[in-house]
Amino acid sequence: MFRRSSEQEDMVVVIYEIVDNVEGHDPDTQDEDADAVRRLEVQHTGGDTAWSRCYRVTAVCVVLLCVLLLTAVTVLWIKFTILNTENNQLKTSYNTLTIERDQLQASYNNLTIERHQLQASDNTLTKERDQLKRERGGYWSTLDPCYKGGYFNFDSSFYYMSNEEKNWEESRQDCREKGADLVIINSKEEQVVIGNQLGSSRAWIGLSDGAVEGDWKWVDGTSLTTAYWAKEEPNDDGDEDCAEMINSPNRKLWNDNKCSHEALWICEKRVAQFFYRLQMFHRSSDRVEMVVEIYESTDTVRGHDPDTEKEGGDTKKAPDTDPNRGGDTAWSRCYRVTAVCVVLLCVLLLTAVTVLWIKFTILNTENNRLQTSYNTLTIERDQLQASYNNLTEERDQLQTSFNNLTIERDQLQRERDGYRSTLDLCYKGRCFNFDSSFYYMSNEEKNWEESRQDCRNKGADLVIINSKEEQEFIGKQLGSSRAWIGLSDRAEEGKWKWEDGTPLTTAFWATGEPNNTDDEDCAEIFSSNGNFWNDQKCSNNKHWICERRVSQ
Repeated sequence: MFRRSSEQEDMVVVIYEIVDNVEGHDPDTQDEDADAVRRLEVQHTGGDTAWSRCYRVTAVCVVLLCVLLLTAVTVLWIKFTILNTENNQLKTSYNTLTIERDQLQASYNNLTIERHQLQASDNTLTKERDQLKRERGGYWSTLDPCYKGGYFNFDSSFYYMSNEEKNWEESRQDCREKGADLVIINSKEEQVVIGNQLGSSRAWIGLSDGAVEGDWKWVDGTSLTTAYWAKEEPNDDGDEDCAEMINSPNRKLWNDNKCSHEALWICEKRVAQFFYRLQMFHRSSDRVEMVVEIYESTDTVRGHDPDTEKEGGDTKKAPDTDPNRGGDTAWSRCYRVTAVCVVLLCVLLLTAVTVLWIKFTILNTENNRLQTSYNTLTIERDQLQASYNNLTEERDQLQTSFNNLTIERDQLQRERDGYRSTLDLCYKGRCFNFDSSFYYMSNEEKNWEESRQDCRNKGADLVIINSKEEQEFIGKQLGSSRAWIGLSDRAEEGKWKWEDGTPLTTAFWATGEPNNTDDEDCAEIFSSNGNFWNDQKCSNNKHWICERRVSQ
């Protein structure tokens, strides 16, 4: 309740007097009442009273407060807009970086799988290479004697005739070091073939009676059943317990001799089982399984409602007007309405400032968290990139190793196949060696074209004779047979060429040959009364001789 001033008390007294006069309605006092009213109006409206000045000051303060709040709202809104834009850009960058990280992780996983598959292939290829080395070594252990001494083949055995002389025990030891043993003769055909290779020499065979005198046994422990002793042999003259093959006129027979005597020797190695027990490693199709742990660091930015404190103050109400006072004038009512509107505006602005500040705080917190997640994701991306680069380098090294192993494997296969084709060449016929070539003599007969095709199927060709020494060597192996050689004049009559296209330079024709009797365009070799050539019809069936040049 407002405290009454002296002026207000006078005004009240006047008002009450007027009321009393009205009730009494004294006509004599009407003029005095009118004067009192006029005095009251002048007193009420004249100059600024204290309470009207208070209204004005309050209105100005509230307006200034509104201006300040409006300024605060504007500044906060600008900052909020900028921060929100920055937050959206950071989210976009974060999402882009997440996609990049995921793509890099996928590439890393694929590269890891490729590395493991390449490692598995590398291991398989290493095993395959080692197996090829063993196979090549096995073939070479069979072929190696062919380069160091006499070599020939019969049936399913290879034979080696030495160039030096040793006693029987030393000879056998040399054979065993070569993976063979002294020869065991099981048939008349084998006896004849070995005898043809012997020439005028004498050579140890794998037969002795060292254990029990007179009980002759082969080196594999089997007893002698079919013998080819020379006349009056064995005679055990001077403790002769070991057998040798000698070259008697037109016959190759056996003789017993002292085991300490030095002679050539013949080794034998059966190779049939060697050909058909080849085992190759094949690249396995085993699935390479790999578990890759993917660490995903995806932060979900959540809003945070910080604890906020609202500060409020008591609103002081404007003093109520005296209830005993008369109605407000128009200008006083306008003041009151304006004051109420301004106060409401201040409340709204204050609310807006509070809401904007809360949102700004939340957005700033979210922005900081997002920036931290972005930095963490960047570090993870960089680490993954480094791991990817290292894995790529390791993969490239494995690829290089794999390529080198492939080259080595292919080279070993070529060498292995070359050795095997050389051995296969001899399996179904007779083989012999001269200089740097292997020769195969067939056991069946075909025409010239079919004979050449058979040689080519074996990786060889019909023999080309380049020297007198080769001619004599082949003729020695031929015996009484006739065989096709790689010489013909089918392209142009009288112009003889070898099958490799080279013209004939040194010839060994028999007397009166070639005579082209009945269109004879292909050459054969025969050894009757010497080793000579003859022209024959290419359609005739004969044995044939293949040649394959081999170099270590």
